Amino acid sequence: MTCPRQEDLCATPRKAYANNWYRLGSFEYENIKSRKNWEEANSSCSEKGGALASIDSDQELRFITEVFLKSPVTVVDAMDRLKPEFYWKLDGSDKDIVLHGDAEFRNANKKSTAALRLKGTADSYATTPVIDIKSTSFTITLWVRFEGFYGGHTKGHLFSYWDEDALIGKIFLESSSSGIIVIKAYFEMAQLGTLQGGDVKARNWYHIAFKWNRSSKVAKLFQNGVKVAEKVSTSSGDLDLPANSIRSFDIGYKRDAKRGIIAKIARLAVFTRSLSASNIDMIYNTPKFNDNFLFYEKWIGKKHAHTDFNDQLVDQNSTCVSVRAREPYGKMDKIDCDSTMEFICKKTV
Repeated sequence: MTCPRQEDLCATPRKAYANNWYRLGSFEYENIKSRKNWEEANSSCSEKGGALASIDSDQELRFITEVFLKSPVTVVDAMDRLKPEFYWKLDGSDKDIVLHGDAEFRNANKKSTAALRLKGTADSYATTPVIDIKSTSFTITLWVRFEGFYGGHTKGHLFSYWDEDALIGKIFLESSSSGIIVIKAYFEMAQLGTLQGGDVKARNWYHIAFKWNRSSKVAKLFQNGVKVAEKVSTSSGDLDLPANSIRSFDIGYKRDAKRGIIAKIARLAVFTRSLSASNIDMIYNTPKFNDNFLFYEKWIGKKHAHTDFNDQLVDQNSTCVSVRAREPYGKMDKIDCDSTMEFICKKTV
């Protein structure tokens, strides 16, 4: 990077000290690669004798961008490595995705590439070709940004498998009586019942994975790389899904009610095998996979000063802040404080 003119800011920007902290003037910074929400991240920095990095100048923003957000990283895309039998980016480039109603591909937000946008209206959904998972182990993974249920309903399907109006399997969201949205999965195998995951907050991206191991008769549900539910069948003999006569699978559609969901969905993959937990974590965490879609963001402290490189001030009292690379310098974003991401700690030398 080009070092700012002030002599005390001309620290070594690329080479970390032995303790993995980087020096800029009278402060040191550390890049923490574990994913936490804002409060948890700030507590972790406090335990290290600092706090989440506040950015008080243009020079400091440039330094953080160059050192922590633009360092060259060689990473193999998880999908290139794991090779799913079926993979749809849902960005408009897939040749065998059929859109119905007013479903469309568009930018998920100002920072991301295109995703499948579903408006929740009747007959607004997408379909994939049928996938033969009837008599095999399988794993289904996808990213979703939930925005709401249509028409006051309390349930919305993300990915489902039907025989006419009879449901065979689904990954879906449902609202509880208290209004909390949770991720769930159900597949018609030996009456395993519904697997229930964790809470889902509107306008946040989540990675969801469901896997079925036919030999061990175990079904598991993962949310953001972490197992959140598991069920084991005690039935004897082989367990298979019922046959279906519909030659497609649905994205974002409750076929029996002809009702959609208000959401954005991307990176849908189906494996005809049960992935390991580490494989699912790889899909969730691979930077290259996330960079092209969600952007690689890191928590910082509340913004203290407006800089020339940012065109909006942040509400310091109620908003949590992340930073990401944007040419030529970094960009700060107002983010839901419960989102999880890596973070940058800062302490006085």
